[in-house]
Amino acid sequence: MAARWRTIIEQLGRIWGSLPKAARLAIPGVVGLVFLALLVLPRLLSPPFEPLFTGLSVEEAAQIVSFLQGKKVPYRLAAGGTAILVPADQVYELRLEVAGAGLPGDSVVGFELLNQTNLGLTDFERRARYNWALQGELTRTIEKMEGVEEARVHLVIPEPSVFVREKEPPSASVFVRLRPGRTLSPVQVRAITTLVSRSVAGLKEKDVAVVDQDGRLLTAGLDSETAGVAGGGLSTAAASERLALTREFERHVEERVRSMLEQVFGLGQAVVRASATLDFDVREERQEQYAPLPGSDRGVLRSEQVESESSSSTNEPGAAGVPGVSSNIPGYAALAAEALPSATGDRSLAIRNYEVNRTESYYAPAPGQIRRLSVAVVLNQTLAPQLRAQVEQAVASAAGIDPDRGDQLTIATVPFSTGAEPGVETQAPPARRWGTLETMALLLLAGILFFVAGLLFAWRRARRRALEPGEAFSEALAQARATGETGGPAPGVPAGTAAATPAEEARVPAGVVPGIDLLVDTGIALDEQELRRRQLQEQVARLAREDPEGFLRTLRNWLVDEGTARGRGRQGSMR
Repeated sequence: MAARWRTIIEQLGRIWGSLPKAARLAIPGVVGLVFLALLVLPRLLSPPFEPLFTGLSVEEAAQIVSFLQGKKVPYRLAAGGTAILVPADQVYELRLEVAGAGLPGDSVVGFELLNQTNLGLTDFERRARYNWALQGELTRTIEKMEGVEEARVHLVIPEPSVFVREKEPPSASVFVRLRPGRTLSPVQVRAITTLVSRSVAGLKEKDVAVVDQDGRLLTAGLDSETAGVAGGGLSTAAASERLALTREFERHVEERVRSMLEQVFGLGQAVVRASATLDFDVREERQEQYAPLPGSDRGVLRSEQVESESSSSTNEPGAAGVPGVSSNIPGYAALAAEALPSATGDRSLAIRNYEVNRTESYYAPAPGQIRRLSVAVVLNQTLAPQLRAQVEQAVASAAGIDPDRGDQLTIATVPFSTGAEPGVETQAPPARRWGTLETMALLLLAGILFFVAGLLFAWRRARRRALEPGEAFSEALAQARATGETGGPAPGVPAGTAAATPAEEARVPAGVVPGIDLLVDTGIALDEQELRRRQLQEQVARLAREDPEGFLRTLRNWLVDEGTARGRGRQGSMR
């Protein structure tokens, strides 16, 4: 058995060695091409597949796969079994059929649970069914939020009792599974707690806990934010929003300046960085101004009160003189009257009230005003002083630089680096995706086809070149054999030509065979048979000098053919 296989291998080796070099190169390529075609063509010829459903659970995917198998529809599983692909021309039809069959079934039960009536239910079972249905409805609502893939809600509602003085407050817990690469912002977490608390009677927001798939308590920072706002502080959500607004403003300034500079100096020739300080403080100012009427120093008389009073008094003669008898003498009465004069008096009072112009103004600056702006520009070329001043003016105008506000503008001209620093490993850029597996297979198939076609073209061209001298040798040798055996006409002399004189027959046209012209010019007359023999010798010698390998190959083939003919002749004679 081993000897037989050894013989087969030796025969195959001899056959392989007898093949031309081009054939030995082309056969592996053809075999690989056939294998690749058998591997890729079935997939290429199959119809394209598109997603029927994505983001399925294991149970939902199993139900849909069973439905498709019953319909004998080809399908593929992707994304770890959470996505099902079907032929593109059947996507919409199959989607309607699957939905008509109630698939994928909703594992969450809502208020439709209350449609199932059962007269034997107790009060506890009724409350449990209601809580179960309420949890399902909240779960469906939360799963509709952006970024939430799956959610579960657990409610703890104490039973009402008339024997308890202080009732225990209800509480709730929410579990959310987020989509890959997504997170919930504090605003979204606050929305979930508000949604749940407003859906359960007596439930407060602080009694709702939200947990994600990584075990992080998302409501941990909400209490501190509420305390900060109540104490006049800044919440985390507000701080994040202000930081985002600041970064957006900085990017806007950078883009405006960069686009302007790249139009002048070229793409990638300018680096712009901006740093801004925005004022988000809310202030309110009230101002009152009083002014007199135009053209006077007084206002409009509103009320006036005037009072005037005058008085006069005359003194009667009274006692005068020195007490005693002397004062009672009648001659002293006139003296006493002259000594006491009369008294008079006037008094006036005026009260006037005037109305003046009063202006009240309230001023509340809008938040987000620029306190300070700094812009740095780096250019990849040196600027002349005049051009530098023009660039600074243009950048300042585009960025809105205000020196009175304390803004700063810096322009530097530094050559950019064209390579990595010594000792620093640079990260290779990501490889370019040429497409799907089908596209890559098509490109490989086309490359192999071009390679095989090139090999075949080169092989045929080389063979043609090799056969052209061989055909000439075969013709020359055939003529020599015919001349030597039958004495036919010389090459180049048509059959049936009229007989010529010996001198004409002895002459050969000039340039036909090298060496013959010399004999003709010297007038040496050659025998016709000798002339033919020399012509053939010269022709064969010239062809042998031009292509020795072709000459040997043709001669070898001729000898093999002659030996074969002789062998056949001997066999015929023996018969």
